[in-house]
Amino acid sequence: MPQRALGDLFYAKSHDPSNYRSFTNKIDRKHVDFLLCDPKTVRPLLGIELDDKSHQRSDRRARDEFVEMVFTAAKLPLVRIRARQSYSALELGSLLRQHIGSNNVETSSQSV
Repeated sequence: MPQRALGDLFYAKSHDPSNYRSFTNKIDRKHVDFLLCDPKTVRPLLGIELDDKSHQRSDRRARDEFVEMVFTAAKLPLVRIRARQSYSALELGSLLRQHIGSNNVETSSQSV
């Protein structure tokens, strides 16, 4: 699934209403580039972030750290991939298998 809002995936847990609203607002305003889901259950398996040069800016690094913290707290892998013109499906499959297991990722020899 492309461009998934973190608010569609995660929720804030806090007994303090002020913290709850603050955390919810931070989560709602963030997206992940792709979300890989189990094709049978649509259960999220991992998030994918494509990192272009903008991710070198300090504001983007802070945003990226927050997104990683949310995924870590949810025990959901987040894979960061350098943005390129094209990708090897075999290389991507190998990378993704490291995070979700070989039975869930099919690959071909085409470039993506």
